[in-house]
Amino acid sequence: MDEAVQAAVYLFRKPPYCGIFLNMSLLLTRCEDTEEQTEAENNKETEEEITLTENENNETYYTVPNVYFCATMWHETETEMTQLLKSIFRVDYEQYLQKGYENKINEKRKLMNKTRYVDKEGYDFSVHIFFDDAFKPRKTKTGKVLKGKDVNNFVRTLENVIPKTAKSVYGGFELDEVKRYETPYGARFEWELLTSQKLVVHLKDKTKIRHRKRWSQVMYLYYLLTFKMNETKESLKRDPKNSEKIVQQKMRMFADNTFILALDGDVDFKPEAVTRLLDRMKKNPLVGAACGRIHPIGSGPMVWYQTFEYAISHWLQKATEHVFGCVLCSPGCFSLFRGSALLADNVMKTYTRLPTEAAHHVQYDQGEDRWLCTLLLKQKYRVEYCAASDALTFAPEGFYEFYNQRRRWAPSTMANILDLLMDGNSVRKTNQNISRPYIFYHICLFISSILTPGTIFLLILGAIITAFPQIEPWLALLLNGVPVAIFIISIYVAKEETQLLFAAILSTLYSLVMLVVLIGLLKEGVEAQFCSVTTVFFCFVAGVFIIAAVLHPMEFSCIFHGLLYFLAVPSMSMLLIFYSVGNLHNVNWGTRESKTAKKDDSSSQKIKKRVQGQSCSIGDWCRCTLCFNEIEDKRRTGSEEEGESDEENQADKESDDKQDEKSPVKSKKKEQVAEGNESKSKVQGSETTKNSGSKDKAKATEKKGTGQKGNQKHGIFKECNPIETDEEDFWRKFIKKYLNPLKMNDDEKAKMQAELIDLRNKVFFFYFITNAIFVTIVYVLTQVNAYQNTLSIPLPCSVGDSQGVIEPISIAFTLVFGILLFMQFFGMITHRVSTISHIVARTKIFDKKLDTKIPIKKFVKPIADGEREERKEKEDISKPSKWKILKAGIGLQILSGQIASKQQQTIVDLRKNIQSKLETIGEDSEGDEILNRFPDKHVKTLSVRGMQNFPPMDTRNPGSSNE
Repeated sequence: MDEAVQAAVYLFRKPPYCGIFLNMSLLLTRCEDTEEQTEAENNKETEEEITLTENENNETYYTVPNVYFCATMWHETETEMTQLLKSIFRVDYEQYLQKGYENKINEKRKLMNKTRYVDKEGYDFSVHIFFDDAFKPRKTKTGKVLKGKDVNNFVRTLENVIPKTAKSVYGGFELDEVKRYETPYGARFEWELLTSQKLVVHLKDKTKIRHRKRWSQVMYLYYLLTFKMNETKESLKRDPKNSEKIVQQKMRMFADNTFILALDGDVDFKPEAVTRLLDRMKKNPLVGAACGRIHPIGSGPMVWYQTFEYAISHWLQKATEHVFGCVLCSPGCFSLFRGSALLADNVMKTYTRLPTEAAHHVQYDQGEDRWLCTLLLKQKYRVEYCAASDALTFAPEGFYEFYNQRRRWAPSTMANILDLLMDGNSVRKTNQNISRPYIFYHICLFISSILTPGTIFLLILGAIITAFPQIEPWLALLLNGVPVAIFIISIYVAKEETQLLFAAILSTLYSLVMLVVLIGLLKEGVEAQFCSVTTVFFCFVAGVFIIAAVLHPMEFSCIFHGLLYFLAVPSMSMLLIFYSVGNLHNVNWGTRESKTAKKDDSSSQKIKKRVQGQSCSIGDWCRCTLCFNEIEDKRRTGSEEEGESDEENQADKESDDKQDEKSPVKSKKKEQVAEGNESKSKVQGSETTKNSGSKDKAKATEKKGTGQKGNQKHGIFKECNPIETDEEDFWRKFIKKYLNPLKMNDDEKAKMQAELIDLRNKVFFFYFITNAIFVTIVYVLTQVNAYQNTLSIPLPCSVGDSQGVIEPISIAFTLVFGILLFMQFFGMITHRVSTISHIVARTKIFDKKLDTKIPIKKFVKPIADGEREERKEKEDISKPSKWKILKAGIGLQILSGQIASKQQQTIVDLRKNIQSKLETIGEDSEGDEILNRFPDKHVKTLSVRGMQNFPPMDTRNPGSSNE
């Protein structure tokens, strides 16, 4: 294990001394002593050790982690794709640099007869991007559908962005040509990275495999954790030196040191963010998942609101869950999962389960990340929150998109929490990190979430009474209740767009009401000072937020968006809850929907299909068509099929020409082949007429057997190579078992929709009646107290001439939120201490200390010659006096062909450049002094990727493996 993230029981070897309570001090603060453990316990710990193992010769071997970067994409923009790819290429560049520097240091240490240095922040990795609904049908210019498929515009954008982004990160050096493969689920594009690892884009065809994010996750979980693992297992079995026990031990090491980094298609992160998550995994083998601090980015008021919302959610809620138990949700936009945890019983296999009930649609598909964490918690694993790991993601910028996103999240959150609470006793026995107090905390949080709409309703009611004393309480109740009642009715009778429009209008009005609330609170605070429970509670909430911001100095600016968050409380805590529960039957994704027009089967479209001409209309009520030609709906004749095949061949030819234009080598080969074919055609002209009859028969037989014209490929598949047979067999069997596209007839869809609507009605009625009872009780108590003054609790202070009292509304509001907020404040303080310890452990205090960050300080990033010239040209273009000369020079170069003849510099040249620059590091006496700082402990590295090359290992003497 890395000493920097060692468990607390091993950090402090001497217990603190207390002279007053000496016995209790020794008993309670004594750290664990491994020397007193029995031999059986030591053997067990040796077998369970994941990262570092030591033998009696003071030799240590270190297992290099293997991380799969797995991103899911659908309809991301070019900016969002670029953000993710820059993060990936930054990791690739740094890992290559660190490993090169590690090798350089070890060469020097070998010459100095020093032991080997291991960079414990390094890891092996590969990148897999799973693209949903990646294909579109091929069509001619006239609109006829051709054979084969092409990738859609989103995939084309990604294909263009990958080399462009790599060039910008690598300093002008370019990636090699993409390799394309045809797969049973669609296609696969591969690029080689600087570290010689692969960036693989898996293109999913929704007609061959299920789409949506959960099924993309199922794809990469089974592909990377079962197929790849079985490949390693088979290679180990082929070695006669490996016994069955050794194979099992190595496979366990493979699973424990393999990690899945789940990413969204628009996330941005730095390389050290991944390292911090790995620290959490190395520290505790029971950690099944770890998430970082997510920062929303974008522009507009909705993003400002989410900035503060995300901040307090991480500062308070996730920190509290981490301290008192486990984090319940590790978001899929940036989370690290342990391979062995995902392979546990009832995790991966349960994750592939199809929904059979209405509640399953909500829990399984509307919040797949939370459900996966629920499965991990039920299987003894811990989910942690690492505040030292930061990631940025684009947040919804529009009101409608935000509401649709939360329409998915809110019901899924409640469903998964309720699932854990209902199975609380079993989970508590299985998972040692979940206790009774932790379950009680979430029960309180669950109840407060249910009563939140009613509490906000009472808050607004109190604001109206405070601001307008002449209004009777019953009239204030009516004024506040009518808009909410109209909104609830619209949920049942209006379309979703109408509901969102009405919610936006009410949100604007309620924000003005919250201004009145704020003014009323300030007025009451000035008059009553601290003799008012409301004032005390308001100061407590504001104080908690300000202290939290101070304890997060890098995120202190988030506190300035707190005012907008306060104004939006009625919209987000009352209207949004009703909207989410009221649309529980809608299981569509809601965000990033396709911008293409949907199929319109209206009468006007049917007329357009039958006739062709000039027409004018008033909607679908009246239509007049002039100079039209009727289109006959006949089956295609042989000549039409022939014409279509000619168009198809022409389209294929055009696509081939476009590809050849991009590659000058291919175009030259094509010209040579064409010349050879012309000469051959003259000689073979007479033979073709003789063999035409036999060829026609062969073609007919071939077409009958394959279902298409021979084995000819069309569209994008013409450029694809086949994958290996073993992998193809795996995908075919896997798709057949788990991922065949779901086909539901009209009756099944109607039944499912009826069940969802019935579930919606039940849940909405429960929410409505619970909050109605809560509001009624508090309102009645308030009115009774106003007339009889028998329910007020006197305070030992006075407000002017009257004595201060506690009213029922103040009591309700304080009980619902105050206690929970205090618990979260305590959890945040505790979590900040652990975060600071983590940051200090990874901070290099002395600049001369040898670490893998040194080359970044001394290392000048190589820049390709072409990139340097382009930058120089841009600088020259900015100068008006040189522009005409430069323009003329470029024109002469184009005419002479000099620009086309320039050789592109690829990552192979970048590798050579980096290696040559690394030779100049550490050649001074200061470098030798740094090298001497390392202890003489022999360290051997074991790579998960190269596990099949490991020699046999003995559990009792692990250092016996060869270096």
